[in-house]
This record gives sequence, C-alpha cells and structure tokens, in this order.
Amino acid sequence: MRVGLIGAENFHSRAFSDIFNRRKLFPGFEITAIYGEDDPEKCAALCEEFGISQSCASEQELIDTCDAVMITYRRGSMHAAPAIAALRAGKPVFIDKPFTCDVAEAQKIVDTARETGTPFCGGSTLKNLPVIEEIRSAIVPGCTVSIDYNADPESPFGGFYFYGAHAAELCLILCGENYSEVHARRAGQEIVTDVTYPDRQCVLITSPIKEDLDIRVSGARVQDFKVTIDEAYRYKAEVFVQMCQDRKLTRDPAYYVKTVSFMDEIVKSYTK
Repeated sequence: MRVGLIGAENFHSRAFSDIFNRRKLFPGFEITAIYGEDDPEKCAALCEEFGISQSCASEQELIDTCDAVMITYRRGSMHAAPAIAALRAGKPVFIDKPFTCDVAEAQKIVDTARETGTPFCGGSTLKNLPVIEEIRSAIVPGCTVSIDYNADPESPFGGFYFYGAHAAELCLILCGENYSEVHARRAGQEIVTDVTYPDRQCVLITSPIKEDLDIRVSGARVQDFKVTIDEAYRYKAEVFVQMCQDRKLTRDPAYYVKTVSFMDEIVKSYTK
C-alpha cells in the first residue's frame, strides 16, 4: 500500500519513515510520497534517507497519488483540512496529536468519515502502548491516578494542546470519559489538572522540563509505572496498518471529539 506523509517538520515523520521504509516492519506498506512545505529542508532529507520517491507540491497531489495518508503536522490547527480531503477521496487517514485544536473541526472530521465510510485513527501514540492495559487493570474504585509528563503551555505549536494531548488522552483511556469536573491551575510553566470521576480521581501534572512519562496508581497500595515510550510509533503504525487492511475504525470516533473538548476544558480552567 502506498502511504503518503503530510508534514516533515515533526520528528514523527522520521519515525514512521523509519518503520515503513527502513525497518520494513509492515511488508506491503511503504511511504512513497511526502508533502513537506512545513519544513522543505527536512522533507528533502527524509526523501534521501528513506527512499521516498515523490515530493509533492500540494496536499491534494499527495492524496491523489497514495492509497492512505498520515498527517504529522505539529500544529493541530493544520490537521482538519487535509484529513477531510483524504476521507472524501476514500483514503484511510492517520491524524497525529493533537487530533485538532478545535471541537468543531474534530466533529467535521468524524462526520466526514461517517458520510464517506472511510476510516481514520490518530491522536497520541502513547495510548497504544501495551503497558497501558496493565495500568488500567490496576485502577479500582476509590483510587487516584497521577499522570506526570511533558507539556508546554507556551509551545509555539499550539500551546498546551501540542504535547498536553498525551496526558489528556491517557487520562481518558485509563479512567474513562465520564468525568464530572475539571479544575486546572498554572504555576509558571507547570499545569496541574484535577479530574473528578464518580469513583476515582485523576491528576495530570505537566511541564516542559519533564521528559519521562510517570504514572502512579494510589489505592490500597501504591503502584508506580515508569512508561518506556520508545516503541510507541511502532504500535501506532500497527493500528494504522490494521485499519487500512480492514477498512474499519479502531475506536468510537466520538472519542476523538471528546479528547479535544477535554483539552479545551483544561485550558479554559487554568486561564480563567
């Protein structure tokens, strides 16, 4: 399957090129084209290093020439337009994190996928790590889950949304979408968010100086998980490949809209 890559600036474009074109972990899938006007120098380097044969002049040219599309722009504000165009062309799509930075755009992607019957997946790569299921099994009523990871509220690529998407999605995956309250506070560059559920609590602690992903489940006993994220791209690529082969959604599309509205609540809370 010919895969097209939209976006060259983000490290993720290199990670996926390595998985599909150098390591060849998924036979039959190859990145054959790229549109990289967000960073033409990196785009050229990716073509040379990974044997990407076509550098396209527009998003639409790439969509027209490939069987499936991966959107890796750093800015979530740039994701909706090419995602919708690809879905309308019948091409399965991966949309990097943050899915979008706007709830209406996220809903439009979901609506387009439903109208066309074309599948998509995306968001944080971390939710697909196998250890996430182990952590979820440790969460019981009455416990508190803390997620400590990187995010910069002043990021030039969309503020908190750019990297805060990881912690936000992990909260929803581990604890559920049925939270009742969100209270966030900012101290310098650190954001602490308390998320209240009917039978549990989740605390998100993010700052731009945090490198490792640490998750703690506190209940009758305390369990600490230092999550290794090195292979996150491979697991996400596996989800993408399966989606393309089955031409089926890998999760309820409403989840993706919820991730954006959840981040909206966090940002509104610490900026009010």
